Amino acid sequence: MKKILLSIMMLAAYAMGMAATSELTVADGTDVSSRVPFNSMWIDTEGTVSQVYYHADSLQDIPVGASIKGIKFYVQGNGATYGNARFQISMGEAPTSPYTSSSGPAAEGLTVVATDVLVPAGQLEVSIEFETAYVYGGGGLVFESKVTNTSTYSMSRFYGTNTPSTEDYTCFTRGSADRFIPKTTFVYEGVSADYAAVVSPRQLDFGKVAPNTEKEMTVTLHNTGLQPFTPAIGDLDAPFATAYVPAELAAGESVEIPVVFSPLEEGDFATTLAITYGAREVIEVAISGVASSELELLVSDGTVSSTNYPYKGTYTDTQGTTAQMIYPAQMLADAVGCQITGLKFYASNSLADLDGATLQIALAETEQGAYERENANSIPSNLIPEDAFTPVAEVVRVSGNNIWDIPFDTPYNYMGKNLVVRTLVTVAGSYVSTSFYGTNQDDLVSYSNWGSNFDTSNFLPKMTVVYKPVEETPVAVDRVDSKAAITSVRYVNTMGMVSDRPFSGVNIIVTERADGTRTTTKALY
Repeated sequence: MKKILLSIMMLAAYAMGMAATSELTVADGTDVSSRVPFNSMWIDTEGTVSQVYYHADSLQDIPVGASIKGIKFYVQGNGATYGNARFQISMGEAPTSPYTSSSGPAAEGLTVVATDVLVPAGQLEVSIEFETAYVYGGGGLVFESKVTNTSTYSMSRFYGTNTPSTEDYTCFTRGSADRFIPKTTFVYEGVSADYAAVVSPRQLDFGKVAPNTEKEMTVTLHNTGLQPFTPAIGDLDAPFATAYVPAELAAGESVEIPVVFSPLEEGDFATTLAITYGAREVIEVAISGVASSELELLVSDGTVSSTNYPYKGTYTDTQGTTAQMIYPAQMLADAVGCQITGLKFYASNSLADLDGATLQIALAETEQGAYERENANSIPSNLIPEDAFTPVAEVVRVSGNNIWDIPFDTPYNYMGKNLVVRTLVTVAGSYVSTSFYGTNQDDLVSYSNWGSNFDTSNFLPKMTVVYKPVEETPVAVDRVDSKAAITSVRYVNTMGMVSDRPFSGVNIIVTERADGTRTTTKALY
């Protein structure tokens, strides 16, 4: 009888335009953390942020378009003891975890849902009621707490689960990410309105795009109401455009709306995608993009670390300390035929000052994909010779945050082979111990030498290549200015593959002559 009465009450609520309140608990485990959802040791510091990422597959029971009204966390022991600390709570969504390594970065663009939140002392269940409901768009959720009023730090710990994958970073605070999700209960209401919709993402960032090229991204519109509607799309400011043709969207269905960014000149651009539906309800999506002749390509992005590459920090007091690293051509396909204007490497801690040291950065290209050695105690037999390298930068100071940014003094024209990066201590300075992120490859791709010591490794540092497309007009081989005999003609496709015959599609044609000159042209086959 009670079940029948409950069902009748729920039906009545829907008939009156009300939605029933439901709860979903995730990460129900006995692991503990004092860093999230609140950083207990740093509540004495205003602005301290803690974030948690919840994968979308763990939230499937929450309907798209549901209103998340609050959240609960569970404290170990005698409850949280945060005194008069106050927090601002924000929520957002991301298709994958925003924390790409153990150093983050933190998620941005979140929506504030509660302010001046006080965590009562001694309670084992911390329940937060949102001032503004968060409408769920169906993606992975990001939760953020931010200290707005400080108090004495504590060691309160929250229950949850450690993620099993060593690559799955799910929380972030004070400059570092970790693999923990607190036990969390989401309090939400389903949708019962005739006209309701959710769009995801709410922000569309195209990043950097070269002028006179285009990039397409999509936003997904979900009809979460009870009635069908035909959305109307507002005009976009150039250089953004959409080819979407409005059509009726049935209740429960979704549609992708393509947006194209095609800048003609450099600059920062922004516009708003306004979607009107139902009884003239409007959803807005913020769109932005940067047109720049300098683009970036991230390669070997991992969380393995090494103190030997890209340089041996503890031997920067020794002139001649060097390292070579081979980056496979397929990693760098987007930069073929372009000018490399800089590199970035990523330390696992803040870079210490190499006071007085000067490091030379040089590049070379090679067909070989790895170093070969007889045994672990032998120097590779196929080291890249010194005269093959082209110096591109002199670095006289390495210090600051965890990104080693190296702008080149001389741009390097990348032709599409395996790229070898060499660092060399030309002037000795102070030594430091610095560790850099990267990945372990299948082959021996790195070599370092310091004093009488050496190392050959499969570690390849995480690196960003900063490059600039070169505008070129296709030139026939027999029209090249040099009259020296042609020694080789190679074709490189957009995947970095090299052949003596053209590939179908766009090719970079690399022509080498007996006098040492080398030219590149682009052609479509």
